[in-house]
Amino acid sequence: MLLFFINLGNFVDITKEAKKVNLIVCLGGNNQDRIPKSLELLNRKFSENKQILYMGTKTKFLEKYKESITFTKSFSNTMDEIKYLDKTINTKIDKSIIIVTDPTHSRRVDFLIQNFSLNLKKLDYIIVSTEAKWWNKYFYFIGAKSFVHTILEINKIVYNYVKYKFLEESSIVKKLDSYASIIKIEVSKRFKY
Repeated sequence: MLLFFINLGNFVDITKEAKKVNLIVCLGGNNQDRIPKSLELLNRKFSENKQILYMGTKTKFLEKYKESITFTKSFSNTMDEIKYLDKTINTKIDKSIIIVTDPTHSRRVDFLIQNFSLNLKKLDYIIVSTEAKWWNKYFYFIGAKSFVHTILEINKIVYNYVKYKFLEESSIVKKLDSYASIIKIEVSKRFKY
């Protein structure tokens, strides 16, 4: 059990080094880290079509990059982003993609793609980490922020599996969503970082 606990950082962080792809996808959410990383990858010419698909709406900061960024609407959760990508990605053109997200978020992104997408899982995709200075997958349990993010992600993976595999059409989902929000708030209060 102790060995499993010590290796949770390796479990949640499955990010890889960037490689040349057709398209960079920047997930919404933690924009102070995800957008700069996506722009860095674009500037380093990792996108063959010189494009970022940003899962969010245009901001003043991003206005100057409007030639290189395609904006979507904002989404309320990762599953909605995956569903949108799965429906809209052109697999004939975009055969390979980089998905930019936080390191602790990467396992859940991969889990949702592998279990609930039709098109994305057929692509050559890699998940690339933001420059999260607070993160070390080998010693996640030392810092409060990395510890909390890791524990929350484990809970979210289990929660997403149950919600989307068994309960999506059920009225129980709304209750589960509210409980999940309460748990996240309570855990964040207890582990201030």
